[in-house]
Amino acid sequence: GGTLIHPGGTMYISDSVATGPALIVYANTKIVTESGGVWKFKNTSGSSSGGAGHVGLSVVGNNAQVVGGTFTQEDDPDGGSYSTVDDISPLYITGDDVLIQDLTVTNVGGYAIQTRHNDNVRITGCKVSDVNRFGIYIEGHASDSAHYANDIWIENCYIEDCGSSHSGISYNTGCYRGGVVNTHVKDCKIGIEVHGQGGKECEGVVLTGNTLENCEQFGISLSNAPGATVSGGYVDCQYNANSTGIEITDGSNHVSVTGVVIKNFGIETGTSSGNGIVCVGVNRVSLSALNIYCDGTGSPAGTPGAGIHVESQNPGNTPPDTSEQITIQGCQFWNAATSGNGYMDNAIEVHVSSGNEGQYTIANNTIKNMIGAGIYTYGMSNLTVDGNTVHSCGSHGIHNAYVYYSSVSDNVLWDNSGSGYYQSTDGGQPKGYNVISGNRCHNNGDAGITIRQGDKTTVTGNLCTDNGTNADSDTSFGIQVGLVGGQTASYTYIHGNSCYDAGGATQTYGVAIKHSGAVSTRVHWNYLVGNVTGTHVNNGASSTISDNILTA
Repeated sequence: GGTLIHPGGTMYISDSVATGPALIVYANTKIVTESGGVWKFKNTSGSSSGGAGHVGLSVVGNNAQVVGGTFTQEDDPDGGSYSTVDDISPLYITGDDVLIQDLTVTNVGGYAIQTRHNDNVRITGCKVSDVNRFGIYIEGHASDSAHYANDIWIENCYIEDCGSSHSGISYNTGCYRGGVVNTHVKDCKIGIEVHGQGGKECEGVVLTGNTLENCEQFGISLSNAPGATVSGGYVDCQYNANSTGIEITDGSNHVSVTGVVIKNFGIETGTSSGNGIVCVGVNRVSLSALNIYCDGTGSPAGTPGAGIHVESQNPGNTPPDTSEQITIQGCQFWNAATSGNGYMDNAIEVHVSSGNEGQYTIANNTIKNMIGAGIYTYGMSNLTVDGNTVHSCGSHGIHNAYVYYSSVSDNVLWDNSGSGYYQSTDGGQPKGYNVISGNRCHNNGDAGITIRQGDKTTVTGNLCTDNGTNADSDTSFGIQVGLVGGQTASYTYIHGNSCYDAGGATQTYGVAIKHSGAVSTRVHWNYLVGNVTGTHVNNGASSTISDNILTA
């Protein structure tokens, strides 16, 4: 116990022992380094102690404190990059109820700060830079089921330039609760990773108000991290090749991400590209109030992926490892332009195993200026797309492919190059039982609503005006059923819609049943007055058209 004061200047400590730390701190001890004080460690044993290198200061006792000072390593004796024999990890903590405060750790070959199966450790106000491995490494110790890391908090820290294959902050294996608050991580492989492995999850970790900048692979990576929450903060990938803002994967279920700004994620190099957020094989994930955008600054050399990308992990498995119960709501997605390098393709894309019966909600989002579609979904049922505003996209506003038992309602879809709403099967078997209702579709390049394929689709209560701005006679309609001969849209029910041209002189027909593949279409009780060429056209098979308003 007691207090050890480093009065300033530089203290040199050499470790000539093959294993073990250079200096040990026991229980109830406080080490205070006054202004200008430096701890400089050197490994002279000629051997390595493992992945973290040799340890400089080891805190093994409970209720210890290490406050202030600069912790560093003597210059590399080889004059180049550190080897495992030369590595020093300045601070290694195994005690409980420990405070690490206002440290500067720089120019070291091992981990800057490492904790192992502790309870209640607080790391606050520390600065880490030029580290060959992890900046701060929190370990729960997978090999021993009796050991975990609980309530490890990192607050108000700055971490920069960690090893080329390491993270600024890593919660690894059997970590529970705790988290990272108001911390800035820059120029690392991964900014913050929370990774459970070896049969141990990292559960309930909180990430709040952090800034992740120019991380090569991920700003935040959650793997086997159930119950994690990410709120506030800023992720700027700076178009680093294939970088993704936030990854949620491998059993990271019951995760919430809210209020985060994500910008300029990875450009395409080869066959892959980064996304704003990617969810793979996870359940019960909520993504809300996010601002995801690409502003094209700098000199991006390719095209990023989607703002949010959701997919199955191993769709070939039986049963498949799918992503289910995903909610995306109240988010903003935008590009500064609709063409050129550096702008995201689709704002939201959900591509899961065909026949997946999870629940998916995409609601109250605002999307503009995508190179591709605003919202693209494939392969699921029980999908709700409600209350979104999608405009000025290079493809369709909403594209549902191979989707069934879905509801698409009360969306505002305008000035998109394709259709406002577009339904197809994209090579799969026809799916149906979708309800398209209460949408406002206007000034789109093709039809307001296109049902290219699908069974038993209901289109009701929609307002489709001034569509067909591409001036293509095959697609310039309010509502279109059937697009290409040989593809089937059967038992489509179109009723209670209003389709007219309000002055743009582009929407030729209110309803167009285009090809014989449109089978048994029923068109009833629609307002179809005021289109450029006529009220409706019928080239389908076994259509029923009655009780519509055709004249003013």
